[in-house]
Amino acid sequence: MTTKLDRALALSCDRALTGLDPRREAELVSLLPPGQMPDVRLELAAAAIVLSDMVIDQQLPDHLANKILAAAANAPRGPAPITGGGTMLLPQQQPHARTELYMPQASVEQPRSVPPSSAASPSNVPSSNVVPLAKRRGSILPWLAAAACLAIAAGSIYAMRLPKPAIAVRISPNEALPDLSARPAPSEPSVAEKKQRLMSEAKDVVKVAWSPTKDAAGQGETGEVVWSNERQEGYMTFRTVAKNDPTKSQYQLWIFDGERDERYPVDGGVFDVDPSSGEVVVPISAKVKVAKPTLFAVTVEAPGGVVVSKRERIVVAAKVAG
Repeated sequence: MTTKLDRALALSCDRALTGLDPRREAELVSLLPPGQMPDVRLELAAAAIVLSDMVIDQQLPDHLANKILAAAANAPRGPAPITGGGTMLLPQQQPHARTELYMPQASVEQPRSVPPSSAASPSNVPSSNVVPLAKRRGSILPWLAAAACLAIAAGSIYAMRLPKPAIAVRISPNEALPDLSARPAPSEPSVAEKKQRLMSEAKDVVKVAWSPTKDAAGQGETGEVVWSNERQEGYMTFRTVAKNDPTKSQYQLWIFDGERDERYPVDGGVFDVDPSSGEVVVPISAKVKVAKPTLFAVTVEAPGGVVVSKRERIVVAAKVAG
């Protein structure tokens, strides 16, 4: 069964050797992948073969022919035989040698006159060393062209069976783009889920319950704070802390470090609380690394927080044991 690839290669060989009529040329183009033109390597191979078979019609100048014959006489052991006038001059040390060599008939001709002093004159060469050149028995161009086509076709088959490279597709401005919003985006774990993951994975996690103070905003609070010193990660949970108005005040966490001056606890971040929707989990955002946490405290500050708290309103606190 002839495949499209076989038919394309056959037409390509015919195109290189004899040419194609418009109908077969159109058939070849239809068999090729979109946008691909016929492989020109077949034409280049055929052209190279034709050029190698060209015959030079110009006569070899006398002085050049005489120079070649003189050089042949002085080099009896030369690596290559020298021809002249349709004969081959063989070294005298090889009387039994027989050589057949094809050369175009007009490539080298018998010199018209040779100086008597020249040792390379044909008259000075023994007749036993003159062997007639074999006559040309016929053109081998069709066979060479066919062989070239087969070799190039084999390479083309290999190339056509290689994996095709990715092709960029340009979309026109008026063409609708695929709706990527329909694809579900990877779900980001909630703050509560991150808290549970920390508690289940961290080996040094500390969990301390809040202790309300006399401040009305923290009355009845039963939440807690969890912290991993190794990961420098923690979360606060509030259940009954009063809702704040962000335009008037915000809550701010302070982490007291046993290796720091207690006058300057670590800022743990500013946040808002609205327990009306249920339990509130807030991530801790320590501004510097905490070495040894001893106490977590939440104060009420101006919107945006402060650098150093006056500690006028401490809502809840959680003391770390030990």
